[in-house]
Amino acid sequence: MAAIGMERDRTLTMLGSLSSIGAAVAGVGVGILFASELAPVAWPALAIGVIVHLYGMVGGVRVRGRHGYRPGSLETAGFWACWAIVAGLLVYAAIELAA
Repeated sequence: MAAIGMERDRTLTMLGSLSSIGAAVAGVGVGILFASELAPVAWPALAIGVIVHLYGMVGGVRVRGRHGYRPGSLETAGFWACWAIVAGLLVYAAIELAA
């Protein structure tokens, strides 16, 4: 039984790290948007970062849910705030790419 808990903890750690890496890459993408010399790689970096971050974030929620974890209201608010920020970035990206 302890092996299942350790495996779950390793999975959660991996997904948390993946989410953090994705957020970092997305942040780099946002920073690059302000550097005209590197602007051509900004949108791909942002897209990759957001995809990786969301995969890690959603995966962590799913793994925790399978083991009976129910997040508190602050954690839930943070989860949905992240989605709102991502949605805002997508709208901004669509406007920028259409222009």
